[in-house]
Amino acid sequence: MLHLRRLKPQPEDGYSLIEMLVVVVMVGILALIAAPSWNGLINGRRAATVRDEISQALRLTQDQAQRQRTAQTFVLTTPAIGAPTVSVAGGAPKALANNVPLSLLTVTANPAAPLTLRYTEQGVLAGTTATPTQITVVVGTARRCLIVENLLGTLRQRDGADCP
Repeated sequence: MLHLRRLKPQPEDGYSLIEMLVVVVMVGILALIAAPSWNGLINGRRAATVRDEISQALRLTQDQAQRQRTAQTFVLTTPAIGAPTVSVAGGAPKALANNVPLSLLTVTANPAAPLTLRYTEQGVLAGTTATPTQITVVVGTARRCLIVENLLGTLRQRDGADCP
């Protein structure tokens, strides 16, 4: 005897076009909500990186002055075009802001000319005034500051609205 099998209806595998469109629209909406926060986070990290590079160069200059027992000079140059540079102890200028778009970056210090700080053999700043020197790094809307206290050359870091 020949048995006839009944064919069961097969379930459809996969997704419909409407389901895919709904998912794409939802992902797009989430991306639009998250993009400004992500951009602010990235710019904040970039500004902090540049500020940390300047801080490290200042500490290196102070350390070399104490170790070598000779006065050492730190120079921060902020040209209108191109990357800002630091020079430690008379060395070749080193460009800052690696991987930071220069169109977003602004580095300013109190004087309009290149900022020059001279550390004595004891590691204190020579020929300073009573007001601290402030270096401000701005990337997009992110703002980071480095304040050099002139009595002992100590460094303070500030973020955002805390920058004077």
